[in-house]
Amino acid sequence: HYNPHSIALAAKAVHAEAEAGTLRAVVVESCPTRWNSTLKNQPAGSLLRALFDNEMQAAAEVAESDGCSVVLGDQAIEDTGRRVAQLAGATLVEAFTPFAGGWE
Repeated sequence: HYNPHSIALAAKAVHAEAEAGTLRAVVVESCPTRWNSTLKNQPAGSLLRALFDNEMQAAAEVAESDGCSVVLGDQAIEDTGRRVAQLAGATLVEAFTPFAGGWE
Protein backbone atom coordinates (compact mmCIF):
# COMPACT_ATOMS: atom_id res chain seq x y z
CA HIS A 1 0.00 0.00 0.00
CA TYR A 2 2.97 2.33 0.42
CA ASN A 3 4.71 1.96 -2.95
CA PRO A 4 4.98 5.37 -4.67
CA HIS A 5 4.16 3.84 -8.07
CA SER A 6 1.05 2.11 -6.66
CA ILE A 7 -0.04 5.33 -4.96
CA ALA A 8 0.25 7.29 -8.20
CA LEU A 9 -1.52 4.54 -10.14
CA ALA A 10 -4.42 4.42 -7.66
CA ALA A 11 -4.89 8.18 -7.81
CA LYS A 12 -4.66 8.20 -11.60
CA ALA A 13 -7.14 5.35 -12.02
CA VAL A 14 -9.68 6.95 -9.67
CA HIS A 15 -9.37 10.30 -11.42
CA ALA A 16 -9.71 8.74 -14.89
CA GLU A 17 -12.87 6.86 -13.93
CA ALA A 18 -14.35 9.94 -12.26
CA GLU A 19 -13.65 12.06 -15.34
CA ALA A 20 -15.24 9.41 -17.56
CA GLY A 21 -18.34 9.50 -15.38
CA THR A 22 -18.09 5.84 -14.47
CA LEU A 23 -17.10 6.24 -10.81
CA ARG A 24 -19.67 6.64 -8.06
CA ALA A 25 -17.64 5.58 -5.02
CA VAL A 26 -14.27 4.34 -3.87
CA VAL A 27 -14.17 1.53 -1.31
CA VAL A 28 -11.30 1.87 1.15
CA GLU A 29 -10.15 -1.28 2.90
CA SER A 30 -10.42 0.12 6.40
CA CYS A 31 -12.87 0.43 9.29
CA PRO A 32 -14.01 3.70 10.87
CA THR A 33 -11.61 3.41 13.81
CA ARG A 34 -8.52 2.80 11.66
CA TRP A 35 -9.55 5.25 8.93
CA ASN A 36 -10.23 8.11 11.35
CA SER A 37 -6.92 7.43 13.09
CA THR A 38 -5.09 7.48 9.76
CA LEU A 39 -6.73 10.75 8.72
CA LYS A 40 -5.96 12.34 12.10
CA ASN A 41 -2.34 11.18 12.27
CA GLN A 42 -1.40 11.47 8.58
CA PRO A 43 -3.18 14.49 7.10
CA ALA A 44 -2.10 15.75 3.69
CA GLY A 45 1.10 17.78 3.97
CA SER A 46 2.21 16.26 7.29
CA LEU A 47 5.56 14.59 7.94
CA LEU A 48 3.89 11.26 8.72
CA ARG A 49 1.95 11.45 5.47
CA ALA A 50 5.17 12.12 3.55
CA LEU A 51 6.78 9.11 5.21
CA PHE A 52 3.75 6.82 5.02
CA ASP A 53 1.80 7.98 1.98
CA ASN A 54 -0.56 5.26 0.86
CA GLU A 55 -2.94 4.16 -1.89
CA MET A 56 -6.04 4.43 0.28
CA GLN A 57 -5.62 8.07 1.26
CA ALA A 58 -4.53 9.03 -2.25
CA ALA A 59 -7.54 7.33 -3.86
CA ALA A 60 -9.95 8.74 -1.26
CA GLU A 61 -8.68 12.29 -1.70
CA VAL A 62 -8.98 12.11 -5.48
CA ALA A 63 -12.46 10.59 -5.23
CA GLU A 64 -13.66 13.30 -2.87
CA SER A 65 -12.14 16.08 -4.97
CA ASP A 66 -13.90 14.61 -8.03
CA GLY A 67 -17.24 14.51 -6.19
CA CYS A 68 -17.38 10.77 -5.51
CA SER A 69 -18.17 9.01 -2.24
CA VAL A 70 -15.67 7.16 -0.09
CA VAL A 71 -17.03 3.99 1.54
CA LEU A 72 -15.22 2.03 4.26
CA GLY A 73 -15.24 -1.67 3.53
CA ASP A 74 -13.61 -3.62 6.32
CA GLN A 75 -14.61 -5.29 9.57
CA ALA A 76 -14.17 -3.14 12.67
CA ILE A 77 -10.70 -3.55 14.16
CA GLU A 78 -12.34 -4.04 17.56
CA ASP A 79 -14.12 -7.16 16.24
CA THR A 80 -10.91 -8.44 14.70
CA GLY A 81 -9.03 -7.93 17.98
CA ARG A 82 -11.65 -9.83 19.98
CA ARG A 83 -11.65 -12.70 17.49
CA VAL A 84 -7.83 -12.94 17.49
CA ALA A 85 -7.82 -13.09 21.29
CA GLN A 86 -10.48 -15.84 21.29
CA LEU A 87 -8.61 -17.90 18.72
CA ALA A 88 -5.26 -17.43 20.47
CA GLY A 89 -6.78 -18.67 23.72
CA ALA A 90 -8.38 -21.68 22.04
CA THR A 91 -5.12 -22.51 20.28
CA LEU A 92 -3.17 -22.45 23.55
CA VAL A 93 -5.70 -24.72 25.25
CA GLU A 94 -5.59 -27.17 22.34
CA ALA A 95 -1.79 -27.08 22.17
CA PHE A 96 -1.42 -27.91 25.86
CA THR A 97 -4.13 -30.59 25.92
CA PRO A 98 -3.15 -32.84 23.01
CA PHE A 99 -4.65 -35.98 24.58
CA ALA A 100 -7.94 -34.28 25.45
CA GLY A 101 -8.91 -33.58 21.88
CA GLY A 102 -6.21 -31.15 20.81
CA TRP A 103 -6.49 -30.10 17.19
CA GLU A 104 -9.20 -32.33 15.86
